Amino acid sequence: MLNHATSLLQADFYEVLNEKLKLGFPSSILDFSQAYSVFQSSLQIQPSDIDKSKVEFLVTLNNAEVACEYVRTLRMNLEEEVQKMFPHASDQDGAKLESCLSEITSVNFKLQQLISYGRTHLCTAVVKPRIKPWVDAFQSASHIITDDEFAQYEANDGARPFIQNFIISTDTFLKSLKDSLTTSNFDSIVSLLATELTSQFEKAVMSCQFNRLGGLLFEKELRLIIAYLTTVTTWTIRDKFARLTSNCFYTQFGKCK
Repeated sequence: MLNHATSLLQADFYEVLNEKLKLGFPSSILDFSQAYSVFQSSLQIQPSDIDKSKVEFLVTLNNAEVACEYVRTLRMNLEEEVQKMFPHASDQDGAKLESCLSEITSVNFKLQQLISYGRTHLCTAVVKPRIKPWVDAFQSASHIITDDEFAQYEANDGARPFIQNFIISTDTFLKSLKDSLTTSNFDSIVSLLATELTSQFEKAVMSCQFNRLGGLLFEKELRLIIAYLTTVTTWTIRDKFARLTSNCFYTQFGKCK
């Protein structure tokens, strides 16, 4: 019976999820609020094929994440029940039971890999294109800041407009995203966003020139971004910015490490 159940999970259930996620996420910029409305509402207007594909990808990713947790729980519960029901099983029977349980574990592992693929694909399709314009704006901005400019930015939340716009736009994007994904999937995407942001920022910083006030301003702006991201996820975010934060010290001397 266990073998049959595992075969169904592998051959049928997993393959359905795999096929849907491997179709990919539409490469156009995602309006998550639109996708969420399509998912929630019962409007008579038929959504476009692209909207349907977006929703189906998100739903499948959520189903895979929930299924992975269920399979993990199933494995633990079955192991406990087997120990209770067959306390004196022979070595041969025990090996057969363990083999069945191991197959369930392998299903869980395959689901984890599939979830990782789906999250990474979503990040590539949606997150990276949203980050690049703001990093480009940072790279093209002057970081040779005068006393008057620094005082002006200090009076305006300590950040330049494009940094403020980044935080506001990211907040709008993540709020819509949060409505469309499970907590674990959402937190993972935020983590991937932070990783991608630091990667792109580190490259941009290396090509910029700073004076002392420019480096100090960048440090303040980076702190604002980190403080914001820590409010939207339960996962640890600060450690992803460790290298970039360290570079802030060097930018105040007009160079980066």
